[in-house]
Amino acid sequence: MSAAKRVSSTAVNWARLAQHTPAQQADAMRSVRSRCETLVAKVNSLPAEKPAIDWAHFSKTVPAPGLVDKFRKEYEAFKVPYPRDTEGWHELIDEQQKRQSEILSKSQALLTEVHEAANSYLKTLDEKIPPRDEWTMEMLCLYFPGTLFDANNPDFNRTPNLPEYTEAPNKNRAPGTGLLSKL
Repeated sequence: MSAAKRVSSTAVNWARLAQHTPAQQADAMRSVRSRCETLVAKVNSLPAEKPAIDWAHFSKTVPAPGLVDKFRKEYEAFKVPYPRDTEGWHELIDEQQKRQSEILSKSQALLTEVHEAANSYLKTLDEKIPPRDEWTMEMLCLYFPGTLFDANNPDFNRTPNLPEYTEAPNKNRAPGTGLLSKL
């Protein structure tokens, strides 16, 4: 197995991680990424297999008889076991991913349902409510009961939150007599 395969199987999607990182933690994330890439580069620089040992050379140079053969047997018998998941983390992660995908699919279905209901409601409103130019004050109060309306001042505009529809100053009205003064 090559070194690239060893490391690439545990690669991090840095672009996606950056999208989900808060702005105040961006420097810390860049630091972690730099350290991780340094370690990956070090691992990739190492050979994938154990280096071959010239046992014949050591047999000639080591004066103790049988020592090199003993080391050779122990070296060849020694196997580093691949770490196993003894605490069940893989199953836990798979279970969480399954739950998250179920929650996501339910949320998407609910959002689709709400979107369709809102669109049908808007179509109903478009069919039933006449154009704004044809509204009467009674229709305004009926369709939008929370609208600011001053019966004493019919010139008061119906949408005070928009800058182009602000209340025009009425010189005939005494100050503090409009609906806004009662709020």
